[in-house]
Amino acid sequence: MPVTPETLDRAHISRADVQPGDWIRNSKDVLKLRENTHVWFLSDRLVAADLPAFRVFSIGDLLIAGGLLFTLGNLFLPRLKTAPPDRLVS
Repeated sequence: MPVTPETLDRAHISRADVQPGDWIRNSKDVLKLRENTHVWFLSDRLVAADLPAFRVFSIGDLLIAGGLLFTLGNLFLPRLKTAPPDRLVS
C-alpha cells in the first residue's frame, strides 16, 4: 500500500535509508510521493500515532474492520424475535 513521506512523519515512523519506491521495514507500506500515487485518497494516509501497531491505515482498512465487526455481531449476538400478529377472533 503506498504511503507518503508526510504521513510517515505525522505517524512518527522513521524513514531513514528509505527511498521512494522502497518497502518500509516492519510494515505493509511502500514509500511513494503523492504526485506518483495514482489514487492517493485510497492510500494509507490516516494516522493513529498512539497505537503500537497499524499506526498508518486507509479508508479501506476502516471499511473492512467495520464490515468484520458487523458480520461478527450479526453471527454471535442474539437476535430479537418479532411477536406474531394478533389474530382476529370472530
